[in-house]
Amino acid sequence: MLQVYSFQTAGRQIDAAGNFIRYERETTGGTDASVRVRVDGNDLGVWLPGDYAELPLNFSRVEVTPIGPIAGEFRIGAGRFSSSRMVIANQAATNPTTTAKTATVGSTALIAANQARNYLLIQNNDPTGYIVVTFGGAAATLTNGLRIAAGGYWEWTDPASVPKNAANVIGNIANANLIVMEG
Repeated sequence: MLQVYSFQTAGRQIDAAGNFIRYERETTGGTDASVRVRVDGNDLGVWLPGDYAELPLNFSRVEVTPIGPIAGEFRIGAGRFSSSRMVIANQAATNPTTTAKTATVGSTALIAANQARNYLLIQNNDPTGYIVVTFGGAAATLTNGLRIAAGGYWEWTDPASVPKNAANVIGNIANANLIVMEG
């Protein structure tokens, strides 16, 4: 079951268990609806209304920090969210490409910018090491970016929220194996 949690301009720490989080809407009419999202201390980056994540592991705490003076709502819970008000069109499902990659202990290019990208999956196939992915050209570090645990993955299926820019990756061990699927 998904629960709605609101946040105010000062942000909010939400103690709620789940594996699914969605930035539902901004409620104040601000000019910048972006917020920074952290889950159990891990930075998930800047989100806009409609962004969501279904995590492979359960979390217990979500921190929301508005970039501008706004308030809004999140849905948090267990399981995938569906709504008759939301349309997710996965235009890339027919011809995605899959590429095996290796993350090293230094930042390396993961994917190039692609304005036609409508789907993206990054899967960490390493059994012990974690990887960190950054978007927009910034070098990946172990402390800044999207952290993917051993055996974990991140998937973007909504073309409107799929990152179109380039990404870099770093691993906490040498030669962490991963898969990138995009289309």
